[in-house]
Amino acid sequence: MVSYKTEIQKNQHEITRRRFTQLSCATGFASLLASPLCAAPLSLSLEAGEKPLPEAPISTASGADFVLSEVREFDLIINFWATWCPPCVHELPQLNTIATELSADGIKVILVSMDRGGAAMAGPFLSERNITAPLSLYDPSASWARALALKGLPTTLLIKKNSESYQVHTGPADWDDDKIKGQIKSYLAS
Repeated sequence: MVSYKTEIQKNQHEITRRRFTQLSCATGFASLLASPLCAAPLSLSLEAGEKPLPEAPISTASGADFVLSEVREFDLIINFWATWCPPCVHELPQLNTIATELSADGIKVILVSMDRGGAAMAGPFLSERNITAPLSLYDPSASWARALALKGLPTTLLIKKNSESYQVHTGPADWDDDKIKGQIKSYLAS
């Protein structure tokens, strides 16, 4: 006979995913209730990242493995999102725009989809919305989100090149806002 404890251990991945999904939905819903529809703060609420950056590979659109160390020579903006997250979807066009704008400053924008369907689900979703500038990665098992102990979606990391330290912003942001762009450039240049 299988004990309850053994059953929980076997299903820990699914339990973690459900808790993350519930928390993400609650965070997204609360942010929608607390402000006008899809409105975002006019500055980033940055907190120091506490967990080590993930070393595990996640997938590219072609299914190839991608590890964070491949882009350490760049300043990075990594945005965790999902197709079922309205604030995340609202941000995508703005993230697409700043990916082009900030590339001249050596800053790469990376989108990490948390959809369980991986590239098969999120890839067409991005294509339909003409989101092409950021590098798109897929983490259907939420390995990076768990490693970083993300609190909800959307979540964005700012990582300085060749650095293990980073800042985290949880919640939506107005990525087109000049104040936020200045905040990004200021942190990454420091």
